[in-house]
Amino acid sequence: RHEREAAAIASFKMHLLPILEVHDFNNSGTLRKEEFDLLMRNPEMHMILGNLGVDAEDFMAMRDILFEDNSFDVVCSMFESDTDDADASPSAKLPPQERELSFA
Repeated sequence: RHEREAAAIASFKMHLLPILEVHDFNNSGTLRKEEFDLLMRNPEMHMILGNLGVDAEDFMAMRDILFEDNSFDVVCSMFESDTDDADASPSAKLPPQERELSFA
């Protein structure tokens, strides 16, 4: 089971990272709320999420929660290196309307 999950995560990274980078208009390695909204309108994103058994509409419904605090760091931890940074995301200290989701 662990190997199957690891393969799914590797595939997810391989397919999702290029889409995240395309939607990161300022090349910051983060997505602002507006960039996330555009990302979630991308049919390819819906296909990738669907292949992992994630309902894109449910994921989009979490939008406000994801930008509310650093909870997206939990969701995106699979995209980061294996090093574990115990510090909270710098974007968690920003007002909700200015927070960004890190994927780099």
